[in-house]
Amino acid sequence: MHLPGVPDRDLHLTGTPDRDLHLPMTRRRILQAALLVAGGNDDVALLEAAAEVENLVSAAYGAVMALPFVGGPDANEFVRTFMTTTRDEHARHADAFNGAATRLGGRPQSEPDPSLVQVVEKAAPTLDSLGAVVSLVLDLEHRARAAWQANVAALTDPAARRLTATVLGVEAQHAAILSVIDLLAGNNAIPLLVQPPDLNRMPAAVGQVIR
Repeated sequence: MHLPGVPDRDLHLTGTPDRDLHLPMTRRRILQAALLVAGGNDDVALLEAAAEVENLVSAAYGAVMALPFVGGPDANEFVRTFMTTTRDEHARHADAFNGAATRLGGRPQSEPDPSLVQVVEKAAPTLDSLGAVVSLVLDLEHRARAAWQANVAALTDPAARRLTATVLGVEAQHAAILSVIDLLAGNNAIPLLVQPPDLNRMPAAVGQVIR
């Protein structure tokens, strides 16, 4: 599946086959929606859906790495390393959710969440700056975090609930770092992103972002 509309670029969600983006709800998603309406839950459905979300988010990070100002040799080293590391962390989260679903009798999911595919496709034509890229992946992180917050309350299997809570914490860390990158990008201060950071040179607003 390619993300069209970005001039002179061909963004590709790695590991995702070409397919129709406007997919109908799967039977599992219909079941999940019915269970939520009825006040019940289905751990396998939630875990399989979680794996699809993580597949999508990992693929989105991989796709934006193709942009020269994100993953190119002249990109900020901190940003490039963060994006690569975060892509890999989301892939591990997908593996973990798949493992939990399989343990409970489900099947591993290799496809991305179709509704979030459409979010990425819609944003693709706007990905012409680091700020735009950060806005996209930060939106995906927020969506994932909201889902995991709901799942922590809905899951009945203790191990699955602990896994989801752990992933939730990692997503919060991703969002905090992305918020700092977004702030610095908006102030043309990306060169301040070095390792280790020089906190004395950081804008005071950074402290407000990460509190």
